Amino acid sequence: MIVKHGNRLSTIYGHLSVISLSTGQSLPTGALIGYSGNSGDSTGPHLHISVYATQGVRIEQYVN
Repeated sequence: MIVKHGNRLSTIYGHLSVISLSTGQSLPTGALIGYSGNSGDSTGPHLHISVYATQGVRIEQYVN
């Protein structure tokens, strides 16, 4: 899940079990983004949050 902010920053939320937003949806302050999950090779539910300059973010589809 990636959220683009108006200040030229983007935040990425990893390991969500449920994403509560749709693509292109506006995100008001305090809105629920999703629920932490247990994806990948982990020992329990957790959340990874990363902050990037929006101009440096490129989304590509991972093909296994």
